[in-house]
Amino acid sequence: MSSFTVTGSGTHALSSGVGALHVHIDIVPIRAGSGNAFPTNWYHVALLRPGDGTGYWEPIPVDADDAWVSIPNGATTLGYSVGPGGQVTVTEVIGPNPFAGPSGAAGAAGATGATGATGATGATGATGATGATGPAGSSGSTLISDTTVATAAASVTLSSIPGTYTDLVLVCQIRGTSGNVADEVYFRLNGDSGNNYDTSLGGTNNLMRFGAANGGGASAGSFEGSVIEVLDYTNTAKHVLCSCMEIRWSATASLKGGQWRPSTAAAVTSVTFSLSAGNIDVGSRFRLYGRS
Repeated sequence: MSSFTVTGSGTHALSSGVGALHVHIDIVPIRAGSGNAFPTNWYHVALLRPGDGTGYWEPIPVDADDAWVSIPNGATTLGYSVGPGGQVTVTEVIGPNPFAGPSGAAGAAGATGATGATGATGATGATGATGATGPAGSSGSTLISDTTVATAAASVTLSSIPGTYTDLVLVCQIRGTSGNVADEVYFRLNGDSGNNYDTSLGGTNNLMRFGAANGGGASAGSFEGSVIEVLDYTNTAKHVLCSCMEIRWSATASLKGGQWRPSTAAAVTSVTFSLSAGNIDVGSRFRLYGRS
């Protein structure tokens, strides 16, 4: 709370946060008059006019020896005019305006403002934890051997077959040297020449009759194709089942089946091919795959 004395006319800065003024008439101006109120009401003593730096509110007359004057919110300046010969002391009262009424009801919400500009992209977050390992993929096939005949031979044997797979798959392209258009392909396991085979083609039981090979009478450079599967070849508790899909140069195909039932149970460790006539010709190819 601070006080200041004014005479004549002019302006005086108000302290921040002033809510009211206490005004005391120190000297009554020589031209002042009085009324009949009690305590005495004066007129033509002084006029006070608060302002906020951009304008002024209505003037307030000082009409009592000790008077209270309300100051509007935001007032920063006090304009004054004191009658000739008069003097007034002004005391600031810091705080809310003591003459203010209760707060009114909240007004209706205004319209939503325009959407502001999009803020800058934030920093990249830390890398998350590594996810769980997914399920194992399906097993593929592994090439065990790839044999191409360099010199015509009566038979071709694929030996030393490892026992680390579940099934064997043989992909064959075969041509014979006989003068026939086609010759039968014979197939034995572990060199077994006993009557221990059955095939869907029937006939002799000391070998499997699987597929055909182009003979020397077929078009030059043509080979018969066969895909042979030997299932569960290391399981000695059951017969070894085989299947053969034959692809002929004449664009036909056939499917055959058979089994090997050796007198003494054994895992398959070798496969031997031969023909019903002539030799296996140069360029014939035998690829052996292991499948898990």
